[in-house]
Amino acid sequence: MKFKTIQCNGEPIQLVVTLSVLKPQKIRLMVFNPNMPNTYYTNRVKTIKGKAEFQVFMPQNSKEVVVKAVSIDGSNESVEILSVEKKKLDQFSNCYSSPKIDSFIKFAQEFSERCAVLSQGTYFSDDRKYRIDLMNDITQNGRIIQTPARISNINGRMEVSKNQFDKYTVPMRMAILLHEFAHFNLNVVTKDEIEADLNALKIYLGLGYPVIEAHNSFLNVFKRSPSLQNKERYQYIKTFIDNFHTIKYRICL
Repeated sequence: MKFKTIQCNGEPIQLVVTLSVLKPQKIRLMVFNPNMPNTYYTNRVKTIKGKAEFQVFMPQNSKEVVVKAVSIDGSNESVEILSVEKKKLDQFSNCYSSPKIDSFIKFAQEFSERCAVLSQGTYFSDDRKYRIDLMNDITQNGRIIQTPARISNINGRMEVSKNQFDKYTVPMRMAILLHEFAHFNLNVVTKDEIEADLNALKIYLGLGYPVIEAHNSFLNVFKRSPSLQNKERYQYIKTFIDNFHTIKYRICL
């Protein structure tokens, strides 16, 4: 196990992490808040040979973060963090700057950061326009339903499953919260899942959150309920992500 502590001061930042290994192997790279349990800004596995560079995009973070590299096969002495370079994070404010969205982003980021230490209960944004009911599991007709979050199409109240959110990275939590927010607050057709996906991704990617975590958040939800509809949704999501940097000047006005 190798680790480095990096001062970030809670500002949007990109980390470029360079690792080296003595032999080809699977490495888990983690960047996390050392003072908040289960608060990961990335937690990914990749097979590397020799040297490899990882880009970690963090629109939100803590005052300091820990960068940790672990060999999956247990031979941690063969893993080395050669360097961690701090760079400016590219953001595109046209995709998310409005009073309504700003208020929710602040609320969602605080909730995503502290989710693991929050108890079941009701949480409001500072302006009390947005509400999240945090519960161990989301139920319907007395049964647990396999969704990490949902929102009322009538009043915009959001429900979040603590048992599921505690397992997600901070960016994954944000992707899901933004999806639910989009349903009630941004969609033309409130119940349209694809419209909510794309409205959420516009904000998520505009803020500079990592692409890999967006894919992980949606795929994690879809694998719980595989269907032709979700397969279609993922194709729209993938196409949107792949083309975002080209189309953002047109769609974010």
